[in-house]
Amino acid sequence: MRGKLWNFIRPADPKKVMRFENTGEDFSAMYQAQHWLHENGYRYGSSDWSHYIPAMKGERYTLPQKLYNFDREDYDQVSAVMYSLDYRNGWVEVWLVEQGMTVLDLVLTYKWYDMIESGEKREEYRAITPYWRKRIQSGKRYTHVRFHRGYTAKSMVFRFDGLRIGNGNTQWGAPADRDVFIISLGERYK
Repeated sequence: MRGKLWNFIRPADPKKVMRFENTGEDFSAMYQAQHWLHENGYRYGSSDWSHYIPAMKGERYTLPQKLYNFDREDYDQVSAVMYSLDYRNGWVEVWLVEQGMTVLDLVLTYKWYDMIESGEKREEYRAITPYWRKRIQSGKRYTHVRFHRGYTAKSMVFRFDGLRIGNGNTQWGAPADRDVFIISLGERYK
């Protein structure tokens, strides 16, 4: 589906992340990252409104230039990503992409996010509604779940350890009077 907001996960393995610091000149970290990609056999697309610039291994870059023009097949061919919150004045990281990950993104209130981050809460709940049924049971096999702390930049990723329907723990936000989707969390990835 073109126009989708594509996301990538920062690899947990530090050997798959290269960080370039800004030297005080506009875009200096981005130029360092581009040089590293070129020297290591990667070609890259153009920047768009996202924080990601896709790259692929090989002599030529054959994917759409802008990430917002990608479809699923294009996304699956990305082998590296440049990532920055500020390409002009900030640092830039190159991530070697780990393919085969499908991520369920969920926004949490600070209370539930902090309980999961501390390890106290090991599952998350969603109401059994047409929206969540379609989103969670669409046939897509999620490998990871990424929690966002409200609408901030803070997030964490866990292995998706399964989905079931049942009564959740009311102290962790589940309603007492009805069943919910229960998303079980595995080990923390990032």
